[in-house]
Amino acid sequence: MDDVRAERGSDVVIMLVGNKTDLSGGRKVSMEDGQALAKEQGVLFAECSAKEGHHIKHVFKTLAAALPDPATAPVPTDTQMIDVKLNPNASGAAGGAGAQADGGCGNC
Repeated sequence: MDDVRAERGSDVVIMLVGNKTDLSGGRKVSMEDGQALAKEQGVLFAECSAKEGHHIKHVFKTLAAALPDPATAPVPTDTQMIDVKLNPNASGAAGGAGAQADGGCGNC
């Protein structure tokens, strides 16, 4: 596995999350192996069970706490910005509704 920090930069927060802790008997990767890989890659680590809701809040709180402070984030230059043009008549692949000019949803 490539070093994800080198590829993405230090301002990107990445978290490795092991799911399905409710199926402990069918575990494919040990918690120790997950922690070791996360440490090797310099990313956050947690385990959860989406089915049982175990540690879900912990995952999101940990991730949110690690986000960069927007007050200290560098302001992007014009060359780093992407100009998005919305066409209210365009049909989207995810449901056929195009975005409205006011930013609303055509089917909402």
